[in-house]
Amino acid sequence: MIDYKQIYHEAIKEFCKTQFVTYRYEHHLTQEQMSEKLYISLRNYQNIEGGRSLCSPDTMITFILLCIDDTNNSRNELLEFLNNKKHLYLHPV
Repeated sequence: MIDYKQIYHEAIKEFCKTQFVTYRYEHHLTQEQMSEKLYISLRNYQNIEGGRSLCSPDTMITFILLCIDDTNNSRNELLEFLNNKKHLYLHPV
């Protein structure tokens, strides 16, 4: 049996590891600065970026809002990534 919850969690972890780090590097931010922008502790951010923790919905929404405030390219890349991954968490009942 396919564990869709686990697949969803891994997709979110992959998203956070790649997109958070990419955003942070592109904006020349430290992990501490990024954690402040996301309103989370530095330790929590480090765990998310390292793939050890799952991102909360609040943190994900905050990150999406950061991207939307940026260029259209960032927003489009984010939407494309989410669209490409939806098969991992949208499954027939």
